Amino acid sequence: NGVDTTFALFSVDVLPRNSPPAFIAPTELVAISSVSEQSVVTLEGFLQLRTPPADEAGQNVTVSITSISNQGLFSQLPTLDRSGTLSFALIPHQVGESLV
Repeated sequence: NGVDTTFALFSVDVLPRNSPPAFIAPTELVAISSVSEQSVVTLEGFLQLRTPPADEAGQNVTVSITSISNQGLFSQLPTLDRSGTLSFALIPHQVGESLV
């Protein structure tokens, strides 16, 4: 009938996609400075990393604080460790806001 037909077999490998890390953190934290003494505020579990998919379980996630808008409020600048614990100390008698 004049029609040429060609068949070919091939395979397609579908690779898992890269899932970005996800975390849960409060959008606002209110801390009240003591009128007489300095104390360190430690909030365990402040940042909660979500469990990654099984194909990405071996990857490491690094979290850090990159900016503090009003450092003058702190006697110890905020830090965030690998477990999601936020720590900082306020200077007594200070009032203001800081975006961290």
